This record gives sequence, C-alpha cells and structure tokens, in this order.
Amino acid sequence: MIVDRILVAANSAVAAVDRLKQVNPKSIKFLSLLAALEGIDIVLMSGKTYI
Repeated sequence: MIVDRILVAANSAVAAVDRLKQVNPKSIKFLSLLAALEGIDIVLMSGKTYI
C-alpha cells in the first residue's frame, strides 16, 4: 500500500507504483487524502491502471 497525504504532480506516485511493480505484487493500493485534478490526470494519462 502506498500512502501519500497530497497528490499534486503525481511524479512520486507514478514512481512508487512502478517500483512496486518490479516485485510483482498481487495488488497495489494507493491512498491520498487530498488530490489535485492535475495529479489525478497525470496518473490516469500515464497509461497504467492504478484506479
């Protein structure tokens, strides 16, 4: 599970998920308390399924 209190630019979120995927987890959960629309768009447009 990845916990980030604020998702703004999403660079760290994308990097953290990419890093976790290297060990082939069963699932990845990401929790953010606050999120900017731009950050959400970056995660969604990265071409990966995180949500």
